[in-house]
Amino acid sequence: MAPELIAQSSTLRKAGQDLKKAADDLDREWKNMQALASVAFGPQFGGAMSSDIVSSLITASHQAATEMAHKTYDSAAKAFSSFGGAIAAMGGVYDKTEQANTGNIRAV
Repeated sequence: MAPELIAQSSTLRKAGQDLKKAADDLDREWKNMQALASVAFGPQFGGAMSSDIVSSLITASHQAATEMAHKTYDSAAKAFSSFGGAIAAMGGVYDKTEQANTGNIRAV
């Protein structure tokens, strides 16, 4: 016999909300870090040493790494938010199904 499925819709909704909050936190912290990095590698950094080949390589490497990191963090934040929304919605589906089943049983 298969084990019973026990769904606690309030727990699912809370977990979904928490995951969406984690996505928002990740997005906010990434933006904060980008702001700090722009100070360290801002125009004054590149402008002051633009004629130096090593500085140009460092700047180009930093830009490439930042772009890759941005894609990764942005993708993760969007996925967490989407998955959190789906988990929260699942809690609502379980509630509606339970209400429908209860109504159908009472109607018999």
